[in-house]
Amino acid sequence: MLHQGRFNGRLIVPGGDFCGPYKHVFAWISDDYGQTWRVGESVPNPYQRITPSENAIVELADGRLLMSERSHEPGWRWQAYSEDVGDSCESAKGRN
Repeated sequence: MLHQGRFNGRLIVPGGDFCGPYKHVFAWISDDYGQTWRVGESVPNPYQRITPSENAIVELADGRLLMSERSHEPGWRWQAYSEDVGDSCESAKGRN
């Protein structure tokens, strides 16, 4: 649950679609305490050949969200920031 700003109380849950050829991660978002849910935009994957397998989300002190993605390939990880509390993300960096 977010604790700051205009979207105080928003529920954010990391999610992903790991079936099919275009695997991706995203955030499930609820603004009504879980009554209804919607999916935020997919997190950009700077390594299209790398398959995401899990993600985590944290609310930063400045109100942005940091989404951290890990791949099932050993050592691959990338991060993205959301300036709009989960609706979209921008890739920040990756490493192997």
